[in-house]
Amino acid sequence: MPDIKHSQVLPDVYVIEVSGQIIMGPEGQRVEKLIDELIHEGRKKVVFDLSNLTHIDSTGVGILVTSCGRMTAAGAELRLAALRPRVSDVMRVAKLDRIITFYPTVASATENFTSASSNGDND
Repeated sequence: MPDIKHSQVLPDVYVIEVSGQIIMGPEGQRVEKLIDELIHEGRKKVVFDLSNLTHIDSTGVGILVTSCGRMTAAGAELRLAALRPRVSDVMRVAKLDRIITFYPTVASATENFTSASSNGDND
């Protein structure tokens, strides 16, 4: 099950550190529940720090796509940062890098949050 920690790094930017796995089952449900909570709380600028995410399956990829879409529909933005090479490879195979900008670090993801996502690094 993923370990999820959160912190507020700027007055309006919330960072969620997801460690472990995002896969089918309770692991994915925890991430979906978190997105519901963030939307309900009115969070508009959220960064998922995936530096300690060790595994993601196709269900996990779908959860991240859906989460980004739900945040956008709520007038918010979810950014993905610090993906490990293996996780990044899965995302690229799924062509997720074409619809979501990946940021190399949490710091780069939190910079210029009011700018369009296309200003991030697509590494």
